[in-house]
Amino acid sequence: MQLIIYRNTITKIIYKGGRNFCEKQKKVLSIIALLTLLLVTLTACSGGGNGGEGSDGAKDGEIVIAHAGPMTGDSAQFGDMKEKAIQLAIDEVNEKGGINGKKK
Repeated sequence: MQLIIYRNTITKIIYKGGRNFCEKQKKVLSIIALLTLLLVTLTACSGGGNGGEGSDGAKDGEIVIAHAGPMTGDSAQFGDMKEKAIQLAIDEVNEKGGINGKKK
């Protein structure tokens, strides 16, 4: 191993193979990033489940509406307002005949 010192700072660490230590780290990190990306892609594209056909307990032809919001704690009032607004919109759509003749 050879150290090149310039103005009291180490600028490069060169190994017997002639490769810079940083280059080896970059190569290892690149391989790890590539494997992680491959794993995420394969997981996202896997055919797990039944393709979303009623897996949430919905009956045939039923329209499922969900929302994520705070229902407890200091922000519960916002989640409650959101839930009421969604119910109001559902009621309005149902009064007009629903979606494709289906009502929630």
